[in-house]
Order: sequence, then structure tokens, then C-alpha cells
Amino acid sequence: MDAYVRRTEERALQALPAELREVTENCARRLGHELHASKSVWFTRSENPLGRGWLDRLFGRHANPADPNDVTDVALALTDAHLVIGIFGDASGPAALCAPRVEVRLDDSLPLRGVTIHGFASLDPVHDPVARGSFFLGVSADDAGDACLADLRRWVDEAGGGG
Repeated sequence: MDAYVRRTEERALQALPAELREVTENCARRLGHELHASKSVWFTRSENPLGRGWLDRLFGRHANPADPNDVTDVALALTDAHLVIGIFGDASGPAALCAPRVEVRLDDSLPLRGVTIHGFASLDPVHDPVARGSFFLGVSADDAGDACLADLRRWVDEAGGGG
């Protein structure tokens, strides 16, 4: 069972929280893509609630104690050539991931609401230049979450990728 409370929606890039918009735009810009303010992106806010036990509540432990964030915002932007993910956690701060469209693979084998995206460049290109990383994109359990996953799958399928 997923420990997070999530809300997914489609938004214009300009409607994202400022820190998330900035990290998403900067990642795309490094790849030579200019994301227009009106570009539609998928936005998911994940809340890591307090655990259900009375000790969890007493000591302020979260449902996922390994996650330092109370709230994490994620933006998914799909360009012609790259997948761009902007991340902003209230404790961990900003991060961004970019993957070439032709290298993106999806895996929905986890028993959670979302999909694991494979194909991100190695974090250590000097020692392991061919390694690829992954990221789990959690979405809300509603029509918006379904639409986000469907758009992502269609985008990957159109490039000849898949799962």
C-alpha cells in the first residue's frame, strides 16, 4: 500500500510553484529546450502523512520514515526529444532529472499507484558511463492520475520505447 496522499493535475508551466518551475525549466534549458510558460505539464503533490500508530504521532514519524519531506512536488514535462522531471521537497529542496526519449522505459510492476521511469543518465559517468537510473513517479488514484500515466505511455510508445 502506498504511504503517500497524492493529488495529480495538469497545469500550465507558469502555474507551478516557483521553485519547481525554475528547476524544471533549467533542466530543459540545459538540453536545448525552451519550455513556454503556457506549456502543459503534469503536477503531482505527494504528502507524507504522520504514521497511523500512536507512537508515530507522538514522535512525529511519517508513514514513510525514509523520506525527509512532509510534501514533495513533482512536475513531468514531455518534450519532443526528452522527458524532464522537476522535483521540489520541503526538506530536500530542488532536483531535476532528464532522459532522452529514445532511452525511456516504463515499468509498472510495483504494487503502487504510478510507474517507474528508467533511462536517466548515470550519476557517475566517469566510472560507469552506461549505467542508467530510475525514478518512481507516483500519481493520484483518480482520473487525473490515469490521464497522466496514459499521456506518458503514449509519449513513450510513439517514440518506439515501452516497458
